[in-house]
Amino acid sequence: CFISKSYIMHVFKNIIADVMERPILSRAERVFVTSEMVRDDLSRKYGLKPIILRHSAEPFKHTKQKINKNKILLYSGNIDWPQIDGLRILTKVVNKMDGVKLRILCPSSPTYLKSLGLVGKNVEIAASEIDAVPKQINQADALYLPLSVIRAKESLIKTALPYKMAEYISSGKPILVHSPPDSLLSQYAKSKGFGLVVNDMSESNLKKALTSILYDQNLIEALSRNTKKVFIENHDIRVVGPAFAKYFR
Repeated sequence: CFISKSYIMHVFKNIIADVMERPILSRAERVFVTSEMVRDDLSRKYGLKPIILRHSAEPFKHTKQKINKNKILLYSGNIDWPQIDGLRILTKVVNKMDGVKLRILCPSSPTYLKSLGLVGKNVEIAASEIDAVPKQINQADALYLPLSVIRAKESLIKTALPYKMAEYISSGKPILVHSPPDSLLSQYAKSKGFGLVVNDMSESNLKKALTSILYDQNLIEALSRNTKKVFIENHDIRVVGPAFAKYFR
């Protein structure tokens, strides 16, 4: 079991984690984490030797994709403070472009998303049922994966590899990663070559990256190859699952 106050977004859960982190971890027979940064942090704090197991996903089942009238960049998942900064500036950029749509697949209501500023002629709010996620990913031209650049010093931002990343990677779609330069997400995406990375809040840089990931066929093919490779190596549940199970035999 692993509860850590450094990697939880909500205040109440943070308070609970603050009290329970040390006693739980000190009694755990094994501690599993998803990244080297979290492993090293827990090693420094508690002298632990956590085991790294990446987030995993099932192999993606592709279906015949209809030809989109517009290029579609998809964001799928919850929206909280780690995502909102990136989504707001992306909304501004997309609304100034022709032939591009930002599609948001989120359990929050359209009214709430509009109150966050996620609205405009090129923004679409899609149905958020669980079975809609693979369909929307399959239909998208590229996927958007943000972590707050503005709050880059937060532990969560520095160390997070979002759970949805594994599902994104499993699809083989090109991924636009928008996160701070020293975040683990940026470093991981660059080192594995599965994402085109933007490290700042510049509208011009984001527009340039968005244009490349939607229209540069050589880049799209390279990102897709690398995405498939890193999925097989690190995120395929058929590999990660047995690796986890072996610790309990």
